[in-house]
Amino acid sequence: LLGAEESRLQVSCGERDATLLRSQLEPWSTPALRRPLLAEFAIETDPEKEDREIVMQLLLGAYNASGQRAVRRVSGIRPQPCSEHLLTELLKELRRTDFPTGVGRERQSIQAQG
Repeated sequence: LLGAEESRLQVSCGERDATLLRSQLEPWSTPALRRPLLAEFAIETDPEKEDREIVMQLLLGAYNASGQRAVRRVSGIRPQPCSEHLLTELLKELRRTDFPTGVGRERQSIQAQG
């Protein structure tokens, strides 16, 4: 079985608590996490030595040390009704879209289909 920390990291985006900074940062690529770490907190990381989790912990720690941040709460908002026809057409268009592949993708390890 996975430990609490490990299982928390593997929760899908729809199940994460959106009020947590970590949940908001999870979709970011490791290079994207390194940028604010350097630009905002002057913390440089070496891609050969610090992996994604270390970079994430450094960034979360830096934001935590900088003080409280505003948390926006969203509740009770229902999406507008939409016709199945429009949703079907949108899905078809997304599937026809030529998205970047291989080294052109920012997060190459993500395997998704729709």
